[in-house]
Amino acid sequence: MNKRSHHYLTYAIVALIFGVATCMIMFKIPTILTRLMEIIECDANDASIFMSSYTLISCIFALPVVLLLRKLGPLQIAVIGAAFALVGSILGAFSVYLEGDKDYYLLAISRGIEGINYVFASICLPMLIKNSVDKKNTGVCLSIYSVFFPLGSFIGTSLTPIIFTSCGFEFTWLIYAGVMLVAGLLLLYVFKDTKTVVEASDNKKHNPASPASIVFFMVSWCLFCLMQIAMLNYFPIYLNTHFGMDSSLSGLLTTLPSLICIPLCIFAGHLSDKFGTYKYVYVVTLALLTPGLFLIFTTEGAALVIGYILVTLGLVCPAVNAIAVFELFCSKYSGIGMALLIAVCCLGQSIGSWIMQVLIGNDFTGWMQGAIFLLVCGIVAVICAVLARSQRRPLSNKK
Repeated sequence: MNKRSHHYLTYAIVALIFGVATCMIMFKIPTILTRLMEIIECDANDASIFMSSYTLISCIFALPVVLLLRKLGPLQIAVIGAAFALVGSILGAFSVYLEGDKDYYLLAISRGIEGINYVFASICLPMLIKNSVDKKNTGVCLSIYSVFFPLGSFIGTSLTPIIFTSCGFEFTWLIYAGVMLVAGLLLLYVFKDTKTVVEASDNKKHNPASPASIVFFMVSWCLFCLMQIAMLNYFPIYLNTHFGMDSSLSGLLTTLPSLICIPLCIFAGHLSDKFGTYKYVYVVTLALLTPGLFLIFTTEGAALVIGYILVTLGLVCPAVNAIAVFELFCSKYSGIGMALLIAVCCLGQSIGSWIMQVLIGNDFTGWMQGAIFLLVCGIVAVICAVLARSQRRPLSNKK
């Protein structure tokens, strides 16, 4: 075990800051997509690559990270990821100065480079927490860290239109690069590197879950990520086109459920420790999210509000994903488990970013088709989540 030089909450908060910076970069596109299409001079189908390239590259790089973990520690890999984010953001900032289609291709490539940081951070940060925090505090720290996605998406989609309007395209990208630089330096300062992801004190024998259970869980998680990214990317567009809202307000309403569910995510971590398994929280939140997404894309008035509330509760689901990996995989294979988790997540996000655009069309009128697709995905996700079985293994030791 490493010597703890900081309070356990310090590790959780610094990892959270790094994750938030990563997600801010990820979600700087959706709320300014229509204005970006004017700058780059492309249509909605072409512009969808600015999100799908980010997640597709993440999917490709997820499993190779396991090989890197054998030579480098999780801290080193996370810092390298931050460097990729910096390079990608700087390239993207200057892409608009190119002529013809070169600006489009360079921006798409820069988004892919930024996406490498997402997969590096998502795999390594939970490992850093697990290896730097006492076992009795691991559950709390992982649940605090897990809110990086909703918090980062909220800040990114809310701030981007404001910064974009005030500073322009180039400075928006450079400002986010600066945020990532600060987060990377803070992570490097606080965490001590650990090359192994296996705790020496973990003497209890814990066998991985059956392959079928792992497949069922990964399918359900992939579908959740598909539904989540579809909501975050296209609900602002739905509000813009259906209700005539401006980008700032639609971005706020899209990410407000993610912000509201932050304390619920931390509470979900406590519940998973109390129940001794991730499963109850995971299944219930998926079951709430499924009808909620259908309602927010197809209704108005009270029904839309009900759907909005259900989506808010459903977005608590990621709070237990890292806990699920440590239950389904023994410590020896937790690196592979985290890589698979992120790979299928990025796969789901890539599919969700692409197929929703195909279903709703360039004129943004096919919302019912998109909502039905999300409803079917949600039902399948709930069934798979129920079928996945894991050993009960609380994260905290009770003496």
